[in-house]
Amino acid sequence: MHKAYLVYPALILIGFLIINYSNRIYNFTESNIEITGTVYKVKESSYGYMLYVRKNIFDRERFIIYSDKECDEGTVIQVKGNATGFAMPSNPGAFNTKVYYNSLKIKGKIKPDSIKIIKADYDKILSYTGKLSDMLENNYKKICSDKYSSVFSAMILGKKDELDDGLETLFSDNGIGHILAISGLHISLIGMALYKLIKRTGAGDILSMAVSVTIIGLYGIMTGNNVSTVRAVVMFFAMVYSNVAEKTYDIASASALAAIVSLLDAPLLLFNCSFLLSYLAIIGIAYIVPAVKNIFEYNSKLLDGFIASLSIQLAALPVNLFYFFKIQLLSVFVNVVVIPMMTVVMISAIISGIICFISPGIGKLTIGAAVYSLKLFEILCGICSKIPSSVWTPGRPSGANIVIYYLVILIFLMQPFKKKRIWNIGIIIPSIAAVSIRLHFYFEMTFIDVGQGDGIYMETPEGTTVLIDGGSSDNKKLYEYTLEPFLLSKGRKNLDAVIVTHCDNDHISGIRKIFTEDNIKVKTLYMPSTTMTDEVYTELIELAAESGTDIKYIYEGYSMTEKDFYMYCLHPEYEYDTSERNDYSTTLYIRYDNFSALLTGDISGEIENNILQKYKDFPQVTILKAAHHGSRFSNTEDFIDEFAPQNIVISCGKDNSYGHPHRETIERFENKGIPWLTTMENGAITVIVNKNNTEINTYLDK
Repeated sequence: MHKAYLVYPALILIGFLIINYSNRIYNFTESNIEITGTVYKVKESSYGYMLYVRKNIFDRERFIIYSDKECDEGTVIQVKGNATGFAMPSNPGAFNTKVYYNSLKIKGKIKPDSIKIIKADYDKILSYTGKLSDMLENNYKKICSDKYSSVFSAMILGKKDELDDGLETLFSDNGIGHILAISGLHISLIGMALYKLIKRTGAGDILSMAVSVTIIGLYGIMTGNNVSTVRAVVMFFAMVYSNVAEKTYDIASASALAAIVSLLDAPLLLFNCSFLLSYLAIIGIAYIVPAVKNIFEYNSKLLDGFIASLSIQLAALPVNLFYFFKIQLLSVFVNVVVIPMMTVVMISAIISGIICFISPGIGKLTIGAAVYSLKLFEILCGICSKIPSSVWTPGRPSGANIVIYYLVILIFLMQPFKKKRIWNIGIIIPSIAAVSIRLHFYFEMTFIDVGQGDGIYMETPEGTTVLIDGGSSDNKKLYEYTLEPFLLSKGRKNLDAVIVTHCDNDHISGIRKIFTEDNIKVKTLYMPSTTMTDEVYTELIELAAESGTDIKYIYEGYSMTEKDFYMYCLHPEYEYDTSERNDYSTTLYIRYDNFSALLTGDISGEIENNILQKYKDFPQVTILKAAHHGSRFSNTEDFIDEFAPQNIVISCGKDNSYGHPHRETIERFENKGIPWLTTMENGAITVIVNKNNTEINTYLDK
């Protein structure tokens, strides 16, 4: 292996480390603006349409316009409206929308007051390729079901707006989600076939190269010039040029050239998941495959496919875990079948889409090979999904783990392969362990930023996991975008306990989804003991029981002990009689070593007073979770004085309609000199207790 090539994986690694510590890309503040630019992409959304606008082709500050009317690509529009930047994620595991869009040179989003069309069809290439793309998409809808036409639109045209959710999830969960993206490999193969076909007509090398590169380049524009397409177009050009110039084509050098071209245009692509996975796949093929082949002597096409699939997985493992937290262990074997068959799928889909312009009937026949291939993929993925423990979920690796992993892989690649075969294979094992082992020698309590609601996660050094509440009144996708990624990022597919304080939606909306989805398993659900067992209360118990979760009831005097961990319930009493949900809120005292916390749910000042009547001379607590999101009708002077918290955490959402936290409540805290934090300003607030040392960390820097 040429030593200069080590610069390539090093570049990827350096960029990947930067993303761990770089939180600010575009610091764009809200403002009213007016821009004039060209629409270069249009996507349907729940808002209507998302218009992607750029001032010119080299502009690095693009915007997304939310419009209720469609607009053709290539149209110049003038937009006036309120522009905002993209928010940083406020919880561990959450998708980084800001980094993603900034890596695509998109600075912000605009809610328009007015949109004026300045000139239609201004950019002829964008306009014509966009219309051709729409026509091909309609062709696929004519010749097969919506389920499969959406897949062909995604893999051939780069359109994922209408992808079948069930199929997308099935393929992604089983490690073949890459087939739903435009394949750089197949673009290169089709482009090379086109080049050779043109040459056979008698055209010279240069003309054949110019025509084939132009056609592939136009295809790239039609599909949105995504990461894999740009890589494929540049690598195809390098391949054809090397053929014309009678030079040796080298996949590593060609892909490095493609990476440089992409990064010169958009440097922040170094932070883009698709970019990293696309080029790490090339690293796997260019470096790891030859290394493994040098160790073993074999002659098998099937084994070739397995080693290629395994090598790509090894190269991309840390990135996959960083972004998706889990991996389907059987995907290596599934891809041995899927990848070779994708050539058939691509050719069948492309030919059928074109034939449909002439005869939809013939198109229905020729698309059959692609459709039945997809059905086979569904069957394979369905089988894998049912195999126990086939999905490995170690969670998000740390930056240190990633460094160790790639260092070990580099050592593997630089070894004299044939001399120490056992050593070369054995060295892979610690590299996988390095990226997957999650050491947890401390107690953790995280106040998750759920918006207007509550959600508290606890984990002991012994591995016991507890979720107290998990709901929101303003985050409608709390489970999908917050709770599930948070838990999976910590490598947790199983919770020992879920404790519900009370059954208001802002405390249980996400918990409901935990029981209806199949990704997170709960051993025991603890419900507050009360006579107010309304429909919401009983429904939650039924959902939990249907998912195989044990049901227990928690009330005053209930305790849980595990080595240095202690939890005690102060409220409600057994079968507490009330007509207000807030009043039966489970109130918990938590202690670990010298750390203690009081978690209050949504209790009112009256309930606080009842607790004070029973518990005199209570020890000072390290943290008080402010009752009822900082309501002025809770968090009374006497209650604060009795528990004398060193810190206060308030869980609430931005611009909530309740005015939480109330100014009067904040004044009580400040008058007593107690520091306070809110999830709406600080994001997730995590308490780490290790050897009597307590740290309070916020996910957002405020």
